[in-house]
Amino acid sequence: MIRIMSSNVWGNCPADAPICNRDDNLSVIYHRYLPDVIGMQEVSPKSRAEADNIITLNGDIYKEVPVDFSPFPNNYTPMLYRSDRLALGFSGYLNYKGLNDAGSKSLVWAHFTERYTGNRFLVINTHYYWTNDDPGREARVSNSHELLDLLAALEARYPGIPVFFTGDFNCRSREEPIQMLFADGIRESRLETVGEKPSLCSHHGYPKREPADGVFTVPAEPKPDADESIDHVFFKGDLRVINYQVIVDRESLLATDHCPIFADFE
Repeated sequence: MIRIMSSNVWGNCPADAPICNRDDNLSVIYHRYLPDVIGMQEVSPKSRAEADNIITLNGDIYKEVPVDFSPFPNNYTPMLYRSDRLALGFSGYLNYKGLNDAGSKSLVWAHFTERYTGNRFLVINTHYYWTNDDPGREARVSNSHELLDLLAALEARYPGIPVFFTGDFNCRSREEPIQMLFADGIRESRLETVGEKPSLCSHHGYPKREPADGVFTVPAEPKPDADESIDHVFFKGDLRVINYQVIVDRESLLATDHCPIFADFE
């Protein structure tokens, strides 16, 4: 079994919304559910500047996939993996053309081999452009074109192996950018799980903090409509989805405006 997680950490946050205990709460979630790979979004310079940040807090179990993201100053879409279970092969980075706030809309890809089985697979982690206007919608279509072009090159290099996709795509499955992926044979784990299908949406409002102590103590409220989710775990290949979850543990709702999601595959 392989467990693949997507997690937007809310690192692109304003000055009056500090990181403080939010990274600690997400680290609890990662240690509790122990995914093999975590595709992250919004890991901003502000997030990385914390003394105990979202990367270092998980360094006992997870390594960050190394990529060359120059000439951009930061990799906002890092990928973490369990090096005790997975051997890392090649990896890469792509920053999306066109509309792109601070260069934060990008993707990271990696090739892994499972140490105990020898099974090989690819993971692509991404964050699409966000505004809900015509230029934003056009940008997300462009993002899908670039992702599919990269996928075609990876499939030529690694023919026949499964591919997992994690990300905040900033659009619902019914919208054109995701329908483009479906037309290429990519499938959605939320819709194909043989387990119980979730009823909750992956994104919601922001947690709140108490001015007295400065830490986040008021959790966000999850929304009920799963079809409105903009975070996705997709896949391509001969795989069976045995479990899919939207994590609504208290620590998750105190950390970010996106619930981490994961899928288990055979």
